[in-house]
Amino acid sequence: MEGLKMSARGAKRQSVREASQPVRTFIAVVLPQDVKQAIGSVESQLRKSAPRVRWVSSENLHITLKFLGNVDSDRLPDVEAAVRTAVGDLKPFRLNFRGAGAFPNPKSPRVIWIGIEGEVSHLAETADRVDKELVGIGFEAEDRPFKGHVTIGRCRDSRDGVGLSDALKGIGVLELGSMVVDSVVVMKSDLRPEGPIYSEIAEIRMGGQGVAG
Repeated sequence: MEGLKMSARGAKRQSVREASQPVRTFIAVVLPQDVKQAIGSVESQLRKSAPRVRWVSSENLHITLKFLGNVDSDRLPDVEAAVRTAVGDLKPFRLNFRGAGAFPNPKSPRVIWIGIEGEVSHLAETADRVDKELVGIGFEAEDRPFKGHVTIGRCRDSRDGVGLSDALKGIGVLELGSMVVDSVVVMKSDLRPEGPIYSEIAEIRMGGQGVAG
């Protein structure tokens, strides 16, 4: 009997530990499949010029609104509630995806991105409101202005992107589709040797009716 009690207590402690495991978390706008496919075609072109770049799988493409890092799983309901408060009275808005570039610049790239046009002020407002609500429950505030983009590749070293500058010029103002943003998603990232796997924790719909603008 005593052994059974010890086992039960041990199982309970293990359950508590599992419940509070850190989850690599970020808040994002997830792209529709047709936009992912169009951007994936661009990646295929760029990959030929810069094979050493760590290219993002087309299935993982998104717009990051805020990266939280490792979050204890028991805090995730508070994260979801904060995001719900942030976007609950916002109206949906339209974004267009066009062209490509690199941070800090195409000749010394660290991040390769797809550009966003359309109602970008609404996107920035969404990111700002998400940031403020999450700061209110203890997360750090963003230390730089929000710049909406879709990351498609990262360079470990600027030399990885040699030859990319001309290829980016070739993309120019290529139209890559559009979407109506009517929700944001709390996402989980599982880091694997073959690359991260993203999964949805919660999709939160915007509360406003119709499309803004």
